[in-house]
Formats: sequence, C-alpha cells, structure tokens
Amino acid sequence: MAVFRGVEFMPSIVAYPVFGAFMIVAGILGIFAGKLKKTGPIVAFMVMSIIVSVFAVYAFISCFLFGLGFIVVLSGDTSGRVLIAVMFLFVVAYLVEVIVSIWSAVICCRAVCCGRRETPGAILAYHQVKQTETND
Repeated sequence: MAVFRGVEFMPSIVAYPVFGAFMIVAGILGIFAGKLKKTGPIVAFMVMSIIVSVFAVYAFISCFLFGLGFIVVLSGDTSGRVLIAVMFLFVVAYLVEVIVSIWSAVICCRAVCCGRRETPGAILAYHQVKQTETND
C-alpha cells in the first residue's frame, strides 16, 4: 500500500499511466487504420478500443472513489486539495475516454462487421413500377 500523509492508498493508483499508454497505442493504431482503410487494422483498432473502454471504466470508477476518499480525509490540507483536483481531473478524462473508445469501437464495427456492404453506409432502394395493360 502507498502512504500519503498517513493515508493508505491502493497500489492500483500507480496503474493509471499504464491505462494512458493503452489509450495512446489505441489512438496511434486508429490513425493508421484510418489511413490504410484495410480490414485488419480496423479490426485491431476496434479490439483495442474495447480493451481501452474496459480499462477506462475501471479507472473512472476507482478515480471517483479515491477522489471521494480524498475529500473525506484531506479536505482541510492545501496539498490535499490539489490532489483532489487532480483526481477529479482524471475522473473527467476517463469519462471522456470511455465515451470516445466506445464510439470508435461502434464506428469500426459498422465499417467492418455489422451490415457490411460494398458501400458501407449506403442505403439502396428498389422501386417496382406496375405496368398497366393498354388495349390497342
């Protein structure tokens, strides 16, 4: 356990930069997938986005709970207020990351998996015209 001002914290707080590294790798993979426009990189980006969304949900919940714990324990301390602000900045960042990673996985799934057509996103409409008989 890590100790800050006499308060013990879980070691998972050290893992937040690792989550950030996953997000950076997923973003770089997404840029390459967008440039190449091939199925393989798009699927890889979709899988990384799903993994990142799971990590981001965990990090969001744990940052939120740690932030609440910091408010209870360190609210009177000036350095504690800075730590609380940083934790809630993480909360906002991870919430944005959850939304972005889920949205990018949905877009990748639409492009590769779900309802795949020759031209993704196009809707084809067929109209039948009933011919009337004419008596000549």
